[in-house]
Amino acid sequence: MEIFLDGGVRSGQDVLKAIALGARAVFIGRAFLYGVQALGGEGVTLALEIIRKELDTTMALCGYRDIRQVNRDIIDTRDEARELGVMYQQSECLGRRHVGS
Repeated sequence: MEIFLDGGVRSGQDVLKAIALGARAVFIGRAFLYGVQALGGEGVTLALEIIRKELDTTMALCGYRDIRQVNRDIIDTRDEARELGVMYQQSECLGRRHVGS
């Protein structure tokens, strides 16, 4: 099943999170509309450039250079898991956290 995220995407960080969680594509209608309203076609280009720069910066801070390498390992879901009553166990490998029961 392919996943496409539409709604709530306002930054490059949002794009990276969506891709990490398995989205094949992310729609950025709000940024597009803000750009059109502000500066017309040039505004759309500027909005896309801003999101792209944010995405590039966030990927670099996470240690990735290629969007195809991004996976859910970069998402910290500890708070969400605690809310659901799921215990976390420390993995012996690379210090990564894995969900346990």
